[in-house]
Amino acid sequence: MRVRCVSTNLEGPSREILIISDYSKSLRLGTSYVVYAMSIWEGILNYLILEREADLPFWHPAELFEVEDEMLPLETYFKYFGGKDARGVNALWGYKEMIFDDSHYLNLIEREKKAIKVFLSRKQEIDEENVTRRP
Repeated sequence: MRVRCVSTNLEGPSREILIISDYSKSLRLGTSYVVYAMSIWEGILNYLILEREADLPFWHPAELFEVEDEMLPLETYFKYFGGKDARGVNALWGYKEMIFDDSHYLNLIEREKKAIKVFLSRKQEIDEENVTRRP
């Protein structure tokens, strides 16, 4: 899945919930990004992307983007938590560890080395798949 940044400022209810409302320092308008996972956190859909190739992944609200390519990786998993998850996560879509390892989501946010290593491995697989599956 690929998205293109169409805004760097949040409007409406998301702005009230999220700490960051101005993404102009991290995102570039018009730039396309690969989505490596998706979450609904506190009712807000977020995409896990790399802002720049040398950066670590970060969750960004979907309302800052428009979808350019709707195709998800073949090995995409889903888990629904509803309102009972202590992290505030309502649902997750993503690679295996994102769904089946309960600590991976938070460890990635906290920049734990093991979680980053897993992410980078899955990123490489997803990127390679994007090359082979796309016309």
